[in-house]
Amino acid sequence: MDLAKAGVEGVSGATKTSLAVAEGIVHRFRVAQGEALARAWRWGARDVGLALVTAFGLWLTFTKRTGRERWRRWFQWAVIGYVGFLNGDLLAQSLLAGWVKSGIAWQQSPGLLCFAAAAFLVPWAAKRPLYCQQLCPHGAAQEIISRHAPARWRVGVPTQVDRWLRCLPALLLLFVLFIILLPLDFDLATIEPFDAYLIRSAGAATLIIAVAGLLATVWVPKAYCRYGCPTGALLEFVRGRGAGDRFERRDVAAGLLLLLAILMHWQHAAWHAWWLAPGQ
Repeated sequence: MDLAKAGVEGVSGATKTSLAVAEGIVHRFRVAQGEALARAWRWGARDVGLALVTAFGLWLTFTKRTGRERWRRWFQWAVIGYVGFLNGDLLAQSLLAGWVKSGIAWQQSPGLLCFAAAAFLVPWAAKRPLYCQQLCPHGAAQEIISRHAPARWRVGVPTQVDRWLRCLPALLLLFVLFIILLPLDFDLATIEPFDAYLIRSAGAATLIIAVAGLLATVWVPKAYCRYGCPTGALLEFVRGRGAGDRFERRDVAAGLLLLLAILMHWQHAAWHAWWLAPGQ
């Protein structure tokens, strides 16, 4: 069966899953008949668009040309409209957790895979926050709001409060780790605002977080990025600091999360048995 000619489409909110299931069935029959074909990346218009957005974001990250800031401001609107509302291809814990648990859909989403790879590799290799500064629709929306909000509305966050609030993204990553490694039925999209850009399928919790984060940035610039984003914290963990790099609190936090993940994976069966015992 040719899936395109047969009219096989997707289910709203699970298009990639639907196509993967359909293609998996066709592939298994081909294997049974000795006709298995080599799998290849399938670049559609959506993937090409993401690749172009990534390339332009890289140009903005590394260029020092005059007029860069003007181009960046126009690009922010494009990121919000195309990456956010049109494609909905934002990096999020729900996406990364799905890849960790079920594998990466590299055939169906090569553009998204390259998008994510650039987001992790550039901060590590070039020490520059590509995704958070250039490619994140929610970050771009916060910057636009901060730029137009009256300066007199800005408030300073007390040092002690700021210190505690900055721990929240790491705590959310710890929560995500437990969700991934324990048999918990929890939608990770509800702890971040990114699914709000898919308005037709966004949940109430996601919408509330998105709106609250955008409102907060009127008084505290990029408030959500600073105090609430676990995906941004994860990207910061891998970001290099160059010659000035030294062992910091973020390294301690990342190391503890890694150690906990190793221990939970090592005792995976025991953890599951202990967690499910009360319910049994």
